[in-house]
Amino acid sequence: MVFYGPNIPHSWLPMHMAEENNMPLPNAGLVYNAIVVHFSEGCFGEGFFSIPEMLPIKSILKMSNQGIVINGLSRIKIGLWMEQMLESTDVQRVILLLQILGELSNSEEITLLSSTGYWDNLNDSDATRMNNIYNYILNNFTSEISLEDVAYQANMTPSAFCRYFKLRTKKTLIEFLNELRVNYACQLLEENRYSITQICFEAGFNNTANFNRRFKHLKGITPQQYRIVIQNTFQNNKGVGD
Repeated sequence: MVFYGPNIPHSWLPMHMAEENNMPLPNAGLVYNAIVVHFSEGCFGEGFFSIPEMLPIKSILKMSNQGIVINGLSRIKIGLWMEQMLESTDVQRVILLLQILGELSNSEEITLLSSTGYWDNLNDSDATRMNNIYNYILNNFTSEISLEDVAYQANMTPSAFCRYFKLRTKKTLIEFLNELRVNYACQLLEENRYSITQICFEAGFNNTANFNRRFKHLKGITPQQYRIVIQNTFQNNKGVGD
């Protein structure tokens, strides 16, 4: 689940393209649907987000200019509210939108997708190189990826790539891979189709001890605790929605 401000380049990879590129498909056979909510900052009228009660939402709107990925309980709550928006009309739909923005403004389960001014400072050559790097990582993150392999995609030496990647993402390659794998593991935990051990290897980790350690470092709880919390939250919110 993501929240994009205006003019941020982004794209999604359809399932048939993943199959053509021999990408891992742990969810093969499932049908995917997307719910997209479009709105402009001025849709509530001039100055609406400048009143004191709306300042936290104004702040999250500004953050959205860097792109935001939404995880955990916030993702579950907002997903249910977006589904309710499909069945709502007029005032109720506006209320749900404000409820979503309110949740985002208070959530600690959001991550920025790009650094400040990243796209403004990116020239055409950098954009092409970073796109190649990201595509390679996204196509292979569930398998073992070496620094040399990724550096080769950028046509750089490993040491030069480390400096280049850290400068543009504010993360090392290992940090980036661990975040990507843990977030993917969260998705699999929410779907509740695999055991914890299966998810460990599906997400690209080579042993359960490392998986549990990395997961707890990034999420604050173990994979098993995360699954229990998500299931309880989903049931509670589903009951409220019904």
